[in-house]
Amino acid sequence: MTAYPLAGCGGSDDGNKPGRPPEGSGSSERGAPGAEQTVKSYLAAFSRGDGEAACGFFSEAYKKEFVRRNAAASPPLAARNCPELVHKQHARLEQAGGLSFEGTRLTPSVVRDLDLKTALRLNLGDRDSATVKGSKGQRVFELEVIDGHWTITTISS
Repeated sequence: MTAYPLAGCGGSDDGNKPGRPPEGSGSSERGAPGAEQTVKSYLAAFSRGDGEAACGFFSEAYKKEFVRRNAAASPPLAARNCPELVHKQHARLEQAGGLSFEGTRLTPSVVRDLDLKTALRLNLGDRDSATVKGSKGQRVFELEVIDGHWTITTISS
Protein backbone atom coordinates (compact mmCIF):
# COMPACT_ATOMS: atom_id res chain seq x y z
CA MET A 1 0.00 0.00 0.00
CA THR A 2 1.30 3.45 -0.87
CA ALA A 3 1.72 6.00 1.89
CA TYR A 4 0.35 9.40 1.00
CA PRO A 5 1.45 12.49 2.88
CA LEU A 6 -1.32 14.31 4.72
CA ALA A 7 -2.31 16.14 1.59
CA GLY A 8 -0.70 18.55 -0.66
CA CYS A 9 -1.97 19.80 -3.92
CA GLY A 10 -1.31 20.28 -7.56
CA GLY A 11 -2.15 22.70 -10.26
CA SER A 12 -3.47 26.17 -9.82
CA ASP A 13 -6.82 25.89 -11.56
CA ASP A 14 -8.58 25.90 -8.22
CA GLY A 15 -9.35 29.60 -8.52
CA ASN A 16 -6.85 30.81 -5.92
CA LYS A 17 -4.47 33.60 -6.73
CA PRO A 18 -0.84 32.39 -6.71
CA GLY A 19 0.66 32.43 -3.24
CA ARG A 20 -2.49 33.85 -1.67
CA PRO A 21 -4.78 31.76 0.52
CA PRO A 22 -8.53 32.26 0.28
CA GLU A 23 -10.16 34.61 2.77
CA GLY A 24 -10.00 33.15 6.26
CA SER A 25 -7.12 30.79 5.52
CA GLY A 26 -3.46 31.18 6.49
CA SER A 27 -3.14 33.18 9.67
CA SER A 28 -1.75 36.70 9.44
CA GLU A 29 -0.80 36.61 13.16
CA ARG A 30 2.96 36.95 13.54
CA GLY A 31 5.02 34.40 15.37
CA ALA A 32 4.45 30.83 16.46
CA PRO A 33 0.71 31.19 17.19
CA GLY A 34 0.02 32.24 13.58
CA ALA A 35 2.10 29.43 12.09
CA GLU A 36 0.52 26.83 14.37
CA GLN A 37 -3.00 28.11 13.67
CA THR A 38 -2.35 27.79 9.93
CA VAL A 39 -1.26 24.15 10.36
CA LYS A 40 -4.27 23.38 12.58
CA SER A 41 -6.67 25.05 10.12
CA TYR A 42 -5.17 23.04 7.27
CA LEU A 43 -5.44 19.77 9.23
CA ALA A 44 -9.06 20.53 10.13
CA ALA A 45 -9.91 21.18 6.47
CA PHE A 46 -8.12 18.00 5.39
CA SER A 47 -9.85 15.94 8.09
CA ARG A 48 -13.21 17.10 6.65
CA GLY A 49 -12.10 16.27 3.11
CA ASP A 50 -12.47 19.94 2.16
CA GLY A 51 -9.97 20.20 -0.66
CA GLU A 52 -10.87 23.77 -1.55
CA ALA A 53 -10.09 25.01 1.96
CA ALA A 54 -7.04 22.76 2.47
CA CYS A 55 -5.45 23.89 -0.80
CA GLY A 56 -5.68 27.52 0.24
CA PHE A 57 -2.93 26.94 2.78
CA PHE A 58 -0.31 25.82 0.22
CA SER A 59 2.17 27.82 -1.82
CA GLU A 60 1.92 27.45 -5.58
CA ALA A 61 5.31 25.69 -5.64
CA TYR A 62 4.15 23.12 -3.09
CA LYS A 63 0.97 22.45 -5.05
CA LYS A 64 3.09 21.59 -8.10
CA GLU A 65 5.42 19.40 -6.03
CA PHE A 66 2.51 17.40 -4.70
CA VAL A 67 1.23 16.72 -8.20
CA ARG A 68 4.64 15.31 -9.09
CA ARG A 69 4.62 13.11 -5.97
CA ASN A 70 1.08 11.92 -6.67
CA ALA A 71 2.00 11.01 -10.26
CA ALA A 72 4.87 8.86 -8.94
CA ALA A 73 2.69 7.08 -6.35
CA SER A 74 1.54 3.55 -6.99
CA PRO A 75 -1.27 3.71 -7.81
CA PRO A 76 -1.61 7.45 -8.37
CA LEU A 77 -4.89 9.19 -7.65
CA ALA A 78 -6.57 10.58 -10.76
CA ALA A 79 -7.08 14.26 -10.01
CA ARG A 80 -7.09 17.37 -12.18
CA ASN A 81 -6.43 19.94 -9.47
CA CYS A 82 -5.57 20.48 -5.84
CA PRO A 83 -9.06 20.29 -4.30
CA GLU A 84 -9.88 17.11 -6.19
CA LEU A 85 -6.59 15.51 -5.15
CA VAL A 86 -7.15 16.33 -1.46
CA HIS A 87 -10.72 15.01 -1.65
CA LYS A 88 -9.60 11.73 -3.24
CA GLN A 89 -6.68 11.37 -0.86
CA HIS A 90 -9.03 11.90 2.09
CA ALA A 91 -11.46 9.28 0.74
CA ARG A 92 -8.65 6.73 0.23
CA LEU A 93 -7.32 7.25 3.74
CA GLU A 94 -10.82 6.95 5.24
CA GLN A 95 -11.28 3.61 3.43
CA ALA A 96 -7.95 2.42 4.83
CA GLY A 97 -9.03 2.96 8.42
CA GLY A 98 -9.12 6.70 8.86
CA LEU A 99 -6.84 9.65 9.05
CA SER A 100 -4.25 9.90 11.77
CA PHE A 101 -1.68 12.42 12.88
CA GLU A 102 1.23 10.97 14.80
CA GLY A 103 -0.85 7.99 15.87
CA THR A 104 -3.97 9.94 16.87
CA ARG A 105 -7.21 9.62 14.90
CA LEU A 106 -7.62 12.99 13.20
CA THR A 107 -10.96 14.79 13.43
CA PRO A 108 -11.67 18.53 13.38
CA SER A 109 -12.25 18.52 17.14
CA VAL A 110 -8.96 16.69 17.84
CA VAL A 111 -7.08 19.22 15.71
CA ARG A 112 -7.88 22.06 18.13
CA ASP A 113 -6.00 20.29 20.93
CA LEU A 114 -2.94 19.13 18.99
CA ASP A 115 0.35 19.85 20.71
CA LEU A 116 2.54 21.48 18.07
CA LYS A 117 6.15 22.63 18.38
CA THR A 118 7.37 25.62 16.37
CA ALA A 119 10.79 27.00 15.49
CA LEU A 120 10.62 30.53 14.04
CA ARG A 121 13.04 32.24 11.71
CA LEU A 122 12.18 35.95 11.64
CA ASN A 123 13.81 37.86 8.81
CA LEU A 124 13.50 41.62 8.83
CA GLY A 125 12.70 42.77 5.30
CA ASP A 126 12.54 39.20 4.06
CA ARG A 127 10.06 36.36 4.43
CA ASP A 128 9.58 35.07 7.95
CA SER A 129 9.56 31.28 8.07
CA ALA A 130 8.74 28.56 10.57
CA THR A 131 8.99 24.83 11.08
CA VAL A 132 5.97 23.31 12.83
CA LYS A 133 6.04 19.72 14.07
CA GLY A 134 3.73 17.45 15.96
CA SER A 135 4.80 16.59 19.49
CA LYS A 136 6.46 13.38 18.27
CA GLY A 137 8.18 15.12 15.33
CA GLN A 138 6.80 12.61 12.82
CA ARG A 139 5.18 15.22 10.55
CA VAL A 140 7.03 18.42 9.65
CA PHE A 141 5.42 21.51 8.12
CA GLU A 142 7.56 24.28 6.64
CA LEU A 143 5.83 27.65 6.35
CA GLU A 144 6.64 31.11 5.06
CA VAL A 145 4.80 34.38 5.32
CA ILE A 146 3.59 35.12 1.79
CA ASP A 147 1.45 38.18 1.10
CA GLY A 148 1.03 38.66 4.84
CA HIS A 149 -0.25 35.11 5.59
CA TRP A 150 1.48 32.01 6.89
CA THR A 151 1.62 29.60 3.92
CA ILE A 152 2.66 25.93 3.95
CA THR A 153 5.57 25.39 1.58
CA THR A 154 6.41 21.76 2.40
CA ILE A 155 5.03 18.83 4.36
CA SER A 156 7.31 15.91 5.11
CA SER A 157 7.30 12.90 7.36
